[in-house]
Amino acid sequence: MKSSPVRDFLFLAVLLALTLGVGHCATSAPKRGDNGLGAVIEYTNPLVYNLGIIKDAKIVRKDAHIGTSLMFQPYGTFTLYTEQVLLCGAPTDDLIDAASKGPIVLAYKRQARESVDGIGCHELKGAFSIGAQ
Repeated sequence: MKSSPVRDFLFLAVLLALTLGVGHCATSAPKRGDNGLGAVIEYTNPLVYNLGIIKDAKIVRKDAHIGTSLMFQPYGTFTLYTEQVLLCGAPTDDLIDAASKGPIVLAYKRQARESVDGIGCHELKGAFSIGAQ
């Protein structure tokens, strides 16, 4: 069978249309974080949990920003190992009460909300006492 120029042209046009059309197909999958109702869904835990003892605490001020700087010794680490945690705002009554009873669990936002003197501070969500040491 002999090919005609019109048939070859139509074949190439259809092939080209199919090739270009593949890149422009839409999917019905929702955008990440959308559940169809408009609510934002977190796929990762936005909180950090630290279990241990507060060794030292200081209030840090810079202009209108106030933070609570904690020297925190995580559970199961040797005495010289500590972590610095900067929480936004003055110490809460829950934090003071829990820290006075011994080991605590700190729950705070993973992402820093603002900064105090150029250092990101975290929003405290809860301080829970786990009893005397």
